[in-house]
Amino acid sequence: MSGLDVLRQQWKTVTIEPVVAFNAVGLGIVIGTQIKTDLLYWKACVELNYAETFCSNITNEGLKDDHAKLNVSNYVTQ
Repeated sequence: MSGLDVLRQQWKTVTIEPVVAFNAVGLGIVIGTQIKTDLLYWKACVELNYAETFCSNITNEGLKDDHAKLNVSNYVTQ
């Protein structure tokens, strides 16, 4: 019996539950890190006394104030 035959046999026994569980764990890792990053930027932005409207858009790509974004980024990495 070749390795491919073993994989085909195992594939038939896999149910949907492990697939859903692995997907949920993966999404939790990815989304969780983004939330942590956003909260760090928000905290730095508030502590540097920027306006709330600016702080709510700090992670937007379209934000034009590069100097302020750099200040917040430097504050987070310290």
